[in-house]
Amino acid sequence: NDAGYDIHYDGPQGPAVYQADYVISTIPLEELVAAAREQLSDQAWAHAQELSYFDLKLIFLLVKRPAIFHNFFVLYSFEPHHPWKRLLALALPGGMTALTVEVGFQPEAGPPGPEVDEEVIHQLTEEVQLFSRDEIKARHSAVVHRAYPVYKLGFEAKVQELMEALESSRLRLAGRQGRFLYVTTPGAIASGQAAADQILDALR
Repeated sequence: NDAGYDIHYDGPQGPAVYQADYVISTIPLEELVAAAREQLSDQAWAHAQELSYFDLKLIFLLVKRPAIFHNFFVLYSFEPHHPWKRLLALALPGGMTALTVEVGFQPEAGPPGPEVDEEVIHQLTEEVQLFSRDEIKARHSAVVHRAYPVYKLGFEAKVQELMEALESSRLRLAGRQGRFLYVTTPGAIASGQAAADQILDALR
């Protein structure tokens, strides 16, 4: 509406409607485009349909070892038979190390099953030999959707056109998904702070 926005939210306690004069949106860009379809040109709508992401399955391991080479260790794999491409290891108090292993996959393929966890553990313990299977004291896995935006030639201009069509002095976009950015958590937070500053500047 002219005074701001009505935000329809379907949460754990049921549907609700919130009203806001100013909004910082971290909704995935293509979903916000769908919600604002009537105000967008056909070209902007077509740009939104081209946006795509890479999903991640994260495998978490707690290993009884003070460190793996260093207190903070990162290992990249370019082996085609490795389903994982990056491993991060962080030394913890008490002689333990926390490992996070990233397995990327296309959203339409669906997340890898538990057999991939076993394959990764086998490769890390038997092939790469970073630690032994007996040293694994706990394990868990989780799926992160829209983890990384997929950048294609010419995407910058298309994303910029989408943001210009959506943003106003009352609505700013922020975050990895809201601005289709390849950023870490600190970068996403900085994006939100910048959006807040833009709104505050407009109020002065």
